[in-house]
Amino acid sequence: MSSNAIFILDTSNGGHHKLYFNTLKENILNADFDIVYLKNSKNKVSSIISRFGYLRMLIKKSKKYQIIHQLYGDPFYILAPFFLTSRNLKHFVFTIHHLPKNKLKMYLLKMFSKRIKLILVHSEYSKNVMLENKINNVKYIDYPSFYRYDQQKNNIFYSKNKTIVTLLGGTRYDKGIDIFLKSLEYLNSATKEKMFVNIKGPEEYFKKDYITNSLDKLKVEYDLDLNYISDEDFMSNVESSDVILLPYRRIFNGNSGPMTEGVVREKCIIGPKEGNLGFLINKYNLGYTFESENPKSLAKAIETYCENGWKPSKRSKEYREKLKVDYFIKAHRELYREINRLEEPK
Repeated sequence: MSSNAIFILDTSNGGHHKLYFNTLKENILNADFDIVYLKNSKNKVSSIISRFGYLRMLIKKSKKYQIIHQLYGDPFYILAPFFLTSRNLKHFVFTIHHLPKNKLKMYLLKMFSKRIKLILVHSEYSKNVMLENKINNVKYIDYPSFYRYDQQKNNIFYSKNKTIVTLLGGTRYDKGIDIFLKSLEYLNSATKEKMFVNIKGPEEYFKKDYITNSLDKLKVEYDLDLNYISDEDFMSNVESSDVILLPYRRIFNGNSGPMTEGVVREKCIIGPKEGNLGFLINKYNLGYTFESENPKSLAKAIETYCENGWKPSKRSKEYREKLKVDYFIKAHRELYREINRLEEPK
């Protein structure tokens, strides 16, 4: 029997999972921690069986703890029909990183929420969507910046006479770099002449030839590197930027790492007005928005920044504070204390 009240675990120790997990492990003292890898399979039946087995394993452990917190809960809520009573998962907290993309999955998440103690999400917008769908046992803690800029040297230097517009991360379809490239056709010549396009991140859906051909054709000055980007280079690129650009499609419904880092370093954010990103940009005055998947609207937002600039406001600084790791840690400690109080005999 563990002497600790909390068991916190994840399904992976790679990428951002590692930073997230280790930050909590180093700062939540009355907890046990473990990485229990989830076997992924292209075969849907095998994948579901693997997830079911994972949850059954957690249920066996539940007698030892007051709280079991699964840090990556997205793969599990589709199993809701298999867990017919709230008794099975009553000690469980699941962090959901992405909103369900269709009504069926939202229904399954709603059903799942009734079996567990709490759903944790990473934005106020996501919490509001849950509440709109009658999922009431939900709280949010903003996803923080795990980077240490005070220990980082800026190794990237661009001309101060240019407006540095940066797109960071893999060239996935949902991140919409093609929408940005199309928007360049609608920019006035003065803006194009003033702008320097900085694109860094792994080549994925959109390939290098397509991107370079588009930029060359439009005669825009740019720097392009479609390789894996280290944490140090990621921070240097954020630091060197004037604008962090997010030309994401509507299907993107999560948090944006580049946006988080841009906010922390007080860079202007240009992103879609719809969804979570638009909610945050507008609520906290983080920059400018455009109509998602509309290149003309995106071009207008870029021109507006080039004409008017942007400065951090009281509200943007308020959000910046919520993205600090110390706030993230404090919020989790308070969450666990609150749950433990609820579990105490009356």
